[in-house]
Amino acid sequence: MNAVSTETALEAFVADWQEWHTAHERQRAHPHGFLAVTHLHWLGSEPARLDGAPGTWSVEADVVRVVLEAGESLQRDGKELNAAAGAAVEFGPIEERGGINLVSGDT
Repeated sequence: MNAVSTETALEAFVADWQEWHTAHERQRAHPHGFLAVTHLHWLGSEPARLDGAPGTWSVEADVVRVVLEAGESLQRDGKELNAAAGAAVEFGPIEERGGINLVSGDT
């Protein structure tokens, strides 16, 4: 590899990294992004209500379950999660350092 192609590869890497970093920070600072986290709950196998979140939540075998009652609602990526009242909505397994964002009203 000559100096010109090495320099071009480095410039491309820097541009790609800057693009990734800008998107990463924008996502973290989003009103529902990681920097907006105000509570951290450890889920267990027994369904439990979480302050400020609809439904009862539990986890088993790396699968998170939420059971919504009539009148409770969650959205993921702007789409309503449809389940009959009392039916479970499941997420997972969620990869390490991964995550999903759910919205309920202004939360």
